[in-house]
Amino acid sequence: SAFAPERRLSCRRSTFGRPVSGDWKVALPVNRALGATPYAMANLWAKRSASRRRVVSLTAAALLFVFPTLFRIGRDHRANQQRSADAGDLFQPLYRDLAAALRASQPEGAIILLASPNVSAGVSYYGRFQSLGTLFWENAPGLRAAAEIHCAESDEEAWRLIRARGVTHLVMLSAAPFVGEYFSLLYPTRPIEDAKRTFGFRLAGNPSAAPRWLRPIPYRQPADLAGIGGNASVFKVVPEQTEDQRLFYTAVAQAARGEAAAAEQLFLSALALLPTDAQAALCGFAGESVYEQGADALAVRMFRRALQLSNNADIANLTAWIMATSADPAVRDGAAALALVNPLAQRNPADPIFVSTLAAAYAELGRFDAAVQAAERALALVRQGGTDKQSESLLAQRLATYRARRPWRQ
Repeated sequence: SAFAPERRLSCRRSTFGRPVSGDWKVALPVNRALGATPYAMANLWAKRSASRRRVVSLTAAALLFVFPTLFRIGRDHRANQQRSADAGDLFQPLYRDLAAALRASQPEGAIILLASPNVSAGVSYYGRFQSLGTLFWENAPGLRAAAEIHCAESDEEAWRLIRARGVTHLVMLSAAPFVGEYFSLLYPTRPIEDAKRTFGFRLAGNPSAAPRWLRPIPYRQPADLAGIGGNASVFKVVPEQTEDQRLFYTAVAQAARGEAAAAEQLFLSALALLPTDAQAALCGFAGESVYEQGADALAVRMFRRALQLSNNADIANLTAWIMATSADPAVRDGAAALALVNPLAQRNPADPIFVSTLAAAYAELGRFDAAVQAAERALALVRQGGTDKQSESLLAQRLATYRARRPWRQ
């Protein structure tokens, strides 16, 4: 097939039916001593005078409400002074970041999210999305639908249910997929081991083996949120996706997670499915996509494959740029970068992009006088246009760096 990738609370209910009195249970963080206090106070109540009853009431209130409140205030005050955050609080910025990733994958139109209850509530709040699996009491049908999809025994059954509910996106946190809880809610009498045969369990354990109709969305957790919730896997429902596209997007998602070797193998598998005249384009798309995910070494390898298949000036220039400026010293190769970009700059002396890359290659080799000359020429070319102030500012920063006899780093 032709390859054309897109570019650039714990609350528990015994049933899913109507609410029954006493059916909801909420766990409260009260220790045994405090839990026993009301009963002890009740015994004292009948034996004491009115004045002593007031003392007993005030004591009970202090034990149950005042002291715990003061403890929490003191704890939070200390945390603020230390500029530290509780791990549980960090889920909220993670949910906000996930919501942004979902909307970026679908800038227009309604999004209907399938996830665990907490992820559903948090991501839906920040993204203003619809979601199925929240724990609001009036959402029993949606909670049941989410449980049924997660607990489907085959991908075909999961697809049928997803299509019926209009789900557009899925999010899985590896540390809290909620599959076991969904299974217990749906099948309270079945052994929990049976949950390992479900769609949700398979997807949480091996997101790279998602069915063809799920397109992985490349997602890297922000550095200050790394590890919160484990690994986050994000998917978009794309029923028309071909196998080569599935392999491609799965590879990009793996690169985003830092799994470059596995990503490269999937790219090669996708290449094997394409006719020869489409392979150069895939390699170029692959290099560009993983470069955006910070996988510089893999990007260079995929670009070099593309150049072996087709001579493309833009790919050659970007390859040279990465080798001249990457923050990864294992990727940088000033001599190879200069060999790629010098012919381009000579053939296109009025193109500031090629000339700027030439300056970066000279700087990586320590040839700063040549780098300054090339950077001055690139800046002058942009200023002649007079409309691209952002590029003008960036080229001026690079020129200042070379004048300070330092190479440019991304």
